[in-house]
Amino acid sequence: MREPNLLAIGEHAAARLERGRAVDQAIVARIDWSAAVAESMAALQPLVGGRFDVVLDDRLVRYFVVTPPEGTASLDELRSVAAVRLGELFGSDPRAYEVTADWRSSGPFLCCAVPHALKLALAKAAQGARGSVASMVPLFVRVANSFPAARSHSGWIVVRVAGWISAASLEHGAIRLIRSGALHAQRPIEPWLAQLALTCGQSVGTPAVLDADQPHELPAAWHVLPHDRRDAGLLATLDMAEAV
Repeated sequence: MREPNLLAIGEHAAARLERGRAVDQAIVARIDWSAAVAESMAALQPLVGGRFDVVLDDRLVRYFVVTPPEGTASLDELRSVAAVRLGELFGSDPRAYEVTADWRSSGPFLCCAVPHALKLALAKAAQGARGSVASMVPLFVRVANSFPAARSHSGWIVVRVAGWISAASLEHGAIRLIRSGALHAQRPIEPWLAQLALTCGQSVGTPAVLDADQPHELPAAWHVLPHDRRDAGLLATLDMAEAV
């Protein structure tokens, strides 16, 4: 079976919001997702009938960690706790997002919130090209899932592309905290991560890092992840309508 085509979404929308600047929730709510996704139709049209793996710019999602209250057991309860946490952290209406997570009642777990309007716009665009969306995954999640040692890793996983960075601290494969925000492409990651680790009361240790902005400036002792990935490359370009 033919592999799904890769389509990246996010850079055009982020550029409208001033690339590299933290995305304000009120601005995200005003994005015309249908127009943003329509800019990718030029790439979808030659691939009539295909399946699409979609990679999202981390600017366009909300990452957060939930620690379920003692006694929380059912999936519905976990979803309810995550929705409350989303509203608390970002001042967002949880009904405007679809939250996916490593649902677990035994400890903290990572959540990712994607705007419903974005998912609907993507589905409509794919349908217009007589295709379908096989998957839709933000870049950080794609990178973390492809890191072989992630399931047992204790330490940081860091991803930066086009002036936006996401960093998570793991303990035996479980994400305990995550931060995502702007970090100018010309600024080195090392002091930024050192400050974050200090603020969180942790050590930098030996992080696993993908830095598409300054891949050759990382400390030799760090575990450097390949930066020449197709998904990272697509998000680093200005033309987000590109697909293969």
